[in-house]
Amino acid sequence: MTTRTGEGLRELGAPRSGPITDFTDLECWQLARKLRHEVYRITRTFPKSEEFNLVKQLRAASVSATSNIAEGFGRYHFS
Repeated sequence: MTTRTGEGLRELGAPRSGPITDFTDLECWQLARKLRHEVYRITRTFPKSEEFNLVKQLRAASVSATSNIAEGFGRYHFS
């Protein structure tokens, strides 16, 4: 799995070459974002009867993970 940086692509888990300046630099946010995309892809295949129950809950939880990471970074990151 790779992520885009200012220098190009790097493997997730590989040492960083620069400081973390944004929540998008965090590996946990990048993994949560990938999870969110997978949840959306998978839930598209669910039956219509689950659209407003299980699908809605799974998608909301996956969005919440990336949102909470971003919020926490902003709360405790002093520039």
